[in-house]
Amino acid sequence: MKSFFLPLFVLLFALPSFLFSQSTEQLNDWNQRRIQIQERQMYVLGGWAAGNMVYSGIRLGQTEGERRSFHQMNVAWNAVNLTIAGLAYYGSRRERKKEFSLTETLRAQSGVEKTLLFNTGLDVGYMAFGLYLMERGNNTAELERSQQLTGWGQSLILQGGFLFTYDLIFAIIQSRHGNQGVMRWLDNVQPVGLGLGINIPLG
Repeated sequence: MKSFFLPLFVLLFALPSFLFSQSTEQLNDWNQRRIQIQERQMYVLGGWAAGNMVYSGIRLGQTEGERRSFHQMNVAWNAVNLTIAGLAYYGSRRERKKEFSLTETLRAQSGVEKTLLFNTGLDVGYMAFGLYLMERGNNTAELERSQQLTGWGQSLILQGGFLFTYDLIFAIIQSRHGNQGVMRWLDNVQPVGLGLGINIPLG
């Protein structure tokens, strides 16, 4: 009888515990990968912002009129970008220490993807506003004001174009990560009677 109850115990208690630990480990791995992608995003954004601030900061003292306004907006815009990148990177480093449940994993993954896609819409708005400023500049009689508006508009088109490409690329990367990770894991969860079953491929 002992030889019968031991395998039964393993089947009923040890195996589910093992599968649960494996699933938890997979979730942690997928979340760490998502966070790693987010950190890479901040490296790119921070690098772009710092490079713009250094270059345009130097050019501010070497240019006049329209070009000076262009570099002026670049510095101001990327000071904000650098702050956002720094705060987001700090947040992602803290997030690395957290263990996510399945619900939290799905919410975090969905939130990242939606935020990036929403940002692409904002980026189009930035470029459109830049075009508007340039048009205003062309129709302004006062030379100094005209040059200022045109320079600012050119900067917004450049910065919006970069951010649109940046947000779209990372939205695609994060979407692929979600589809290859948690979403694929969920494909193995199927309704069984009044509960859920997990289809475990063995080959």
